[in-house]
Amino acid sequence: MTLRPSAATRLGAAAFAFFSLTCAPAWGFTERLAAIPIPAALRPTLLAACEAWGRHIEDLIEQHRSAGELSHEDIDRAADRFYAARSFCSMGKLLEALAMFETISLGRVKHRPPQRPLW
Repeated sequence: MTLRPSAATRLGAAAFAFFSLTCAPAWGFTERLAAIPIPAALRPTLLAACEAWGRHIEDLIEQHRSAGELSHEDIDRAADRFYAARSFCSMGKLLEALAMFETISLGRVKHRPPQRPLW
């Protein structure tokens, strides 16, 4: 009899994997993707990781742009790498895309502008 992880276990592991992939660079960790100890069966697919990391980096670039904490050149350089990585992702070159995302070094935004209410 083989034990299969429950849906809650798989969801928790996927959430851990997602946040390990997307938040580690923003928190200033220097570990690379391959150094994060996640069992292979619980890792998201490379396509899911590529898409998640892309959304995270896109959000970080936009936060830095609106906060004005980085120069226009730094924002442009990060955006160029982001678009190149996203292109690799959509072409199916997932390992190249993830490697390109790793080269984008944006930290957390220190001073976020106040957000307007949605209503």
